[in-house]
Amino acid sequence: MAVRGRYCSTLSSISAATGSVPARLQAVQIGPCPDWQTTAQSPGPLAGRLRAEGVIWITTVTPGGQPQSSPVWFLWAEDEFLVYAQPRSWKVRNIRVNPQVSLHLNSDTAGGQVVTFEGSARIAEGHPQAHEAAAYLAKYRAGITGIGMTPEQLGAEYATALRITPTRVRAY
Repeated sequence: MAVRGRYCSTLSSISAATGSVPARLQAVQIGPCPDWQTTAQSPGPLAGRLRAEGVIWITTVTPGGQPQSSPVWFLWAEDEFLVYAQPRSWKVRNIRVNPQVSLHLNSDTAGGQVVTFEGSARIAEGHPQAHEAAAYLAKYRAGITGIGMTPEQLGAEYATALRITPTRVRAY
């Protein structure tokens, strides 16, 4: 999605020809957008945020319909988000019943640069554990130490890999 002045152009889909995001990803204009691109693979600021930010919020929905948001560590790779969760967590229980989720990055201190993704989550059976995923471990090694765990302990406790395929992104 290209920025024109201070507003984002609205697109029904981002072209795969740009090499920036999968063709299935829908972009929606919500309002005035900051001066940065909203494509996840471009060399622009959003791609940098997806690489650098340590936390993204995931919202799942309980079987009773209650949205439930949680901060999680994540990795953006292969056009999907990778999140590790405790096998008996509400995130995993909710996704087993309803795979539709949303994710959002933290805003800036003024409440701007908001980015939300909608998508479908799946339990990635057979996926390497967190401590075996080199890029994930590289991103979170210091954080793992900071919570008093070894990479192997984290991998054992957060043993369920979730893959989230985004279908829509909103930026404002």
